Amino acid sequence: LALALDLLILILWQDPRNEENFFFALFLFMVVVWATGSLIGRIGAYSGAREGVIEFGLRMLDVGFAGAGISAYIYTAVLIGYRGAFFRLAAFAVLTVIVVYQVLLEILNVPHSFNVTDDGILDYSFDAPGMMVYFAFQVGTAFLVWQNRRKIRSKLLSGSLLLFVLGQMIGLLI
Repeated sequence: LALALDLLILILWQDPRNEENFFFALFLFMVVVWATGSLIGRIGAYSGAREGVIEFGLRMLDVGFAGAGISAYIYTAVLIGYRGAFFRLAAFAVLTVIVVYQVLLEILNVPHSFNVTDDGILDYSFDAPGMMVYFAFQVGTAFLVWQNRRKIRSKLLSGSLLLFVLGQMIGLLI
């Protein structure tokens, strides 16, 4: 969490108007939201906090997880030089819909399905429609990286993006 925040500040300090920096910063911000939500939800479950605290953490987790996957896709497209306005609009629209949807669920007090075991372990999974959208973005990111691996100057960056996608896919399936 601290490393992602440090990188976020460093990237935005260097050149916030650079398109690659902007979308990498968006990706890092979503990872921070994801990690913060996970931390709130798990600590809330472990400490026996009210269900509202755990639900709030899980909403943040949902937004961050989805946002990280979508922003990784956008960042990959920017890295390979894809500059289509429709593409950006569509990706931001999906991200906006997910964020607004989660905010509405929180405002309307729609209960989140989760279970806290007797020893304080949080048992939680994503809903099926969300999983399909997240999975589609992960497959799209992996496809873009693999198809354009020669355009991405750093092999370490290509490998890191593929590792991130693999991690998110495993997280969806477990």
